[in-house]
Amino acid sequence: MRRLISTLIALSMLLALGAPAFVSLGQKATPGAPPDRASQPPIDPAQDPAQPGHAILHKMPKGARIGSTPEQIAAWNNLSAADKARAGKILRDAVAGARQNQELKKHQNDDLPNSLNLSFSKQDRSRQLRPANLQKKGEANLTSALKLKGKDRYLTLASTKAASNVTILKDSYKRRGTETQRAHALKRALSQPFDCSRAPEQFVRTFYEGALARPPHADELTYWMDTLATAQSNSTTLAAVQSLGNTLFQSQEYANRGRSNVNFVYDCYKAWLHREPDQSGWDFWTNQADVNGQPAVLQAFVVCGELSDHVAEVCNVATYDGDQDSTVDQFENQVADAFTPYYHVSAYDPDQFATFNDSTSAPESIKQLFGTTPISHFRVHKEGFAYDANNNVVGVLRIDYLTFWNYDSGLVSGGACAWNLFGLDDVLAALDGHYLDHERSAMLVAAPISNGDYNLDPANYSIYNIFTTGHEFTLTDQSTWYSYFTNPVPAGNHVNLFLSRSKHATYAFNPDYMPLTPWYIIDGTFEALWLAYVYNEIPWWLYYALLAAANDVFFSCLTERFTEQGGQYALVRTAVGEPGVPINHSSYIAVSTINTQLTTSYFH
Repeated sequence: MRRLISTLIALSMLLALGAPAFVSLGQKATPGAPPDRASQPPIDPAQDPAQPGHAILHKMPKGARIGSTPEQIAAWNNLSAADKARAGKILRDAVAGARQNQELKKHQNDDLPNSLNLSFSKQDRSRQLRPANLQKKGEANLTSALKLKGKDRYLTLASTKAASNVTILKDSYKRRGTETQRAHALKRALSQPFDCSRAPEQFVRTFYEGALARPPHADELTYWMDTLATAQSNSTTLAAVQSLGNTLFQSQEYANRGRSNVNFVYDCYKAWLHREPDQSGWDFWTNQADVNGQPAVLQAFVVCGELSDHVAEVCNVATYDGDQDSTVDQFENQVADAFTPYYHVSAYDPDQFATFNDSTSAPESIKQLFGTTPISHFRVHKEGFAYDANNNVVGVLRIDYLTFWNYDSGLVSGGACAWNLFGLDDVLAALDGHYLDHERSAMLVAAPISNGDYNLDPANYSIYNIFTTGHEFTLTDQSTWYSYFTNPVPAGNHVNLFLSRSKHATYAFNPDYMPLTPWYIIDGTFEALWLAYVYNEIPWWLYYALLAAANDVFFSCLTERFTEQGGQYALVRTAVGEPGVPINHSSYIAVSTINTQLTTSYFH
């Protein structure tokens, strides 16, 4: 289809007598800083998805990227009001005809490439490219991510176009005999004791929020959860918690908050005792801080009996399963960290990453803003058992990575944008700015089973499929699946994801000037204009003007924008649990927008 558009536009260029071409009415992207990279062999820019202008990655024909000629622009600018009204009718008719052309729609992705290079980073920020098979949207051979057959759960992760293909699942994997016994034993081990009432991760998070008024950063959370787990195994939990609290309250970051004595005491209640202060206690300890200083009061909270009671109620890190999905929360954190994306946020993005308050009400209320520093929320979900390319049985996990923003500021349009002439009101409505923005990516990871059940070592997992999306569930949906079925990507490799400016759609490549109008509409519109000219239904000057308007709207106005400024891992990462059983104060996942993202089948 894109070859047809290229041909049509090339013909229009010949009509313009070879006049020099340029991007017509839009503005070129402002160059940003290069991505952060450690010393490594150079990556060919022509293959690097971080570089702008990738015709294949953008699914954009070269002819369309050339834009309109000066003659075409002049023809548009010289139209009278009556001519523009006529042009508007022609354009609306062309678009309407394209939208009704089911044959075009059916074949709009036929000429997409079969494979694309995706960029992966490691902790040292070195990068390498790994080719992925592109699974085209709407392929009939994509099956549901989760099927149910009696009590056996199974899924298909790869193409089943030919019966001879080896797929990750050919039959359901049935656990019997000793394997079932092992599975039941594991579930018993994950059961929580009745005297356990405080989630260990939320316990750590409450300390940070009380003392520093922020959630723990990902590396901080990992450190203190590991410390707490070790302390629980050594019966030194209280000492570990006391060390956590002292570290935070004696830090330079806390000193920089400049808290008065009354506020310092409030912070102590929130962090050490996990509650609001009672008035008499608040007054008493504030007076003590006035007389003896904050360090003396701090030590009183360190040895407080109420704190000791709370510590005794903290659940075991090694076995706690807060979202009741038969997977330990600590393991979920570790496996999600092993694959967490390396985010590229566009320069000049006016919006901010956000966290939400613990509520099921819609719209969500913002708890904290983080500027353009990436903040992610994730869910790890067991999908079932399957076979890999070598016919080994593997346990499959689906990991959803969510990014929340305070706003979607709408399209960043650099052209004249005469879209009112195109009859694309529903497209524009889908791309309009709005309060709060919920974006996501996801992946399927798998590891060989261990003792007849899921492998509990995150290092043994590998990526089998990556899903990116923008404008999900709308006419301009950009959902894409990248398959690594025959060459899984090991843990410790983090896919580079690019979040478009103002819209925050997620791509595995630099999406600058990525067209958002469905390709069959673009293709059908250009074809209709060309045929109208060839059959003398419109004069050459009107044809030129119509091409200028179509080029501008399709390839400058209704597009993503992105300016590279390097990438980084999410500073804060929060497990949200399962729909119906949220964890870490994440009740907002019950809001319909987020709930739909988490409950929709992986392949959809």
